[in-house]
Amino acid sequence: MHKSLILVLGLAASLSGCASWFEPPKQTVAVQTFDGQQALTGAACDLVNDRGQWTLTTPGQVDVITSARDLVITCRHNDTNGQASAISRPALGYLKQPINGIIMPIDAASALQQQTMGLAQTYPDSVNVTMNQDILVTTVQLDR
Repeated sequence: MHKSLILVLGLAASLSGCASWFEPPKQTVAVQTFDGQQALTGAACDLVNDRGQWTLTTPGQVDVITSARDLVITCRHNDTNGQASAISRPALGYLKQPINGIIMPIDAASALQQQTMGLAQTYPDSVNVTMNQDILVTTVQLDR
């Protein structure tokens, strides 16, 4: 009985720090707007994917839930609009499991499922939206 209790308490303690396994994966995305080559502040932006919708005012950043689908960013300032699509890509090290940073064996089906569900996806960390343009952002944008 005593050994069983210790085993149960040990298991409970080890699982208590694993809440992130049950939460959707999030990433901070920063957005800056431009009018031509000039930085533009105060644009209202909506960031949307199949996992949710978030808003910010530029320059700004917001935590989004990652997805296998692209993140579409639409910004408005006065009478102008701009749009950018941040392409979803596999995250580096997506086979790494959250248990103490240990690389765990994962079967191909599990890895494919993670990719399909967006659990191992990432967006560019920073997106520049130019008003009156529709931009596709596949990786890090070059500084202006």
